[in-house]
Amino acid sequence: MWYTYGMKNQLLTEEKLNTLPKETIIMLLLQQNDNFKLLSEQSAVIQKQNEQLIRQIEDLKEQVAILTQQRFGRSSEKNLPIQGQLSFDRIR
Repeated sequence: MWYTYGMKNQLLTEEKLNTLPKETIIMLLLQQNDNFKLLSEQSAVIQKQNEQLIRQIEDLKEQVAILTQQRFGRSSEKNLPIQGQLSFDRIR
């Protein structure tokens, strides 16, 4: 466990915790609870944003697939007559 003591971060060991006054340990526990709550809230927001981004990516993939099919699919290959080129449609 970490705690700030006079602008200096220290790693708390069991030995150091045993030397701290009860009020300090209570304060550390309350700070830890506050930090956990804040991190949980931030995690929930990030998870929601991540889900939204995943949906956007799926939508964009679908749009790219549709546009690619429209651009390069069979319907984009038009049989435009080229002057001087023989056409089997005209042979009948």
